[in-house]
Amino acid sequence: MKQSGLPAQFNRMRILCSESAHFTVKKSAAQLGLGENAVITVQTDENHRMSLSHLRSKIAEMKSEGLVPFLIVGTCGTTDFGSIDPIQELAVIAKEENIWLHIDAAFGGALILSHSHREKLNGIHQANSITVDFHKLFYQPISCGAFLLKNGKHFNLMNHVADYLNPEEDRDEGILNLVSKSTQTTRRFDSLKLYLSLKTIGTNLFARLIDSTFELATDVADYLSEQNDFEVLTKEPELNTVVFRYVSDQEINQVNRNIQQELYHSYAAIAKTTIDGQNYLKFTMLNPRTTLKDVIDIIDRIRVLGEKWRKHV
Repeated sequence: MKQSGLPAQFNRMRILCSESAHFTVKKSAAQLGLGENAVITVQTDENHRMSLSHLRSKIAEMKSEGLVPFLIVGTCGTTDFGSIDPIQELAVIAKEENIWLHIDAAFGGALILSHSHREKLNGIHQANSITVDFHKLFYQPISCGAFLLKNGKHFNLMNHVADYLNPEEDRDEGILNLVSKSTQTTRRFDSLKLYLSLKTIGTNLFARLIDSTFELATDVADYLSEQNDFEVLTKEPELNTVVFRYVSDQEINQVNRNIQQELYHSYAAIAKTTIDGQNYLKFTMLNPRTTLKDVIDIIDRIRVLGEKWRKHV
């Protein structure tokens, strides 16, 4: 396959992920030559996690049509809601169906260090592969990430031997070469950042930093829920994101878009997203030095801008 490319029958191969999975699942399928249409999205439940019943029905449906579901992508921390798919149950289904299980833990992988939320990763050790972005909750500068495999021998699937770079005799003599474990040929020593951070502050302080952002997200969600002029979608944040919007009696989508844009150009960068065709604002609590008072100051500014734009749209 390395030499001749994908055979014709590969158009039957399918990837399953939730409808809230990261866009890079489809992007990767396109880059692999399978096409974005090879990605089949699975419905999510009321907590924005992959529906297990719908996943099972999709697998059965594909098999009846002669298609080949070969990969399940579970998300540990969706972009909008920070939701975590039921990893343990996904592992059971993947094993029953002989399907590769990949966990996208780019966002939520740092829970492995958490004192109070680590159990949300239960079952992740059963995944065949995991991705982690250390430039999120591990607080590292970009770029810094990892692709982990349960069976290290599978790295050979992406290996390519070049006589001038990583000759086979080097491998036979035990000489390490990361070229054999990466799609990149030249790489910076990105792991040094994480190593120094862990050695300097330790895993216990890391855990406190991470947990403090979860606590803040909960406090912010509670505060917003008590305000009559705000609507909150994440009343019980699973990670540290809070999705909400200013409530206006007219043109609510445009008002919230205008609020986000004006804040961005004048005071604070907060995210915006679209849920079921409606515009929402989003706080992502990544900075452990942020306080509830800091966030309330921003909420007060949102309220002022909301009043302004409500009268002008």
